Amino acid sequence: MRKILLLLAMTLTGCTSTSQLFYWGQYEDIIYTSYANPGELTASRQIELLSNEIALAQQNNVKPAPGLYAQLGTAAVENNQKQMAKDAFEHEAKLYPESKAFMDYLIKQLEESKK
Repeated sequence: MRKILLLLAMTLTGCTSTSQLFYWGQYEDIIYTSYANPGELTASRQIELLSNEIALAQQNNVKPAPGLYAQLGTAAVENNQKQMAKDAFEHEAKLYPESKAFMDYLIKQLEESKK
């Protein structure tokens, strides 16, 4: 019986993981606030907060949450920082290839608005 319990405990312990797939940090709170209370977070404040979240993800050697760079790019567009927006959209596409078509579309829209 003891062997069975020990084997069961070892099996269950082996199934748990403490590593994170993505770094979420305060990203969800930032997004929620920006949509639930428009105007509460200015575009420049969002850029500051999102940039801090990216830095924390890098410090922890974890990929930033999907959409974080895209949101940074969106805030940069609102703040008329088009090069920052383009860089953020490109980074999102690089980290998450499934977003590439949409990020390419946003970059194209950015480039057309520069004309």
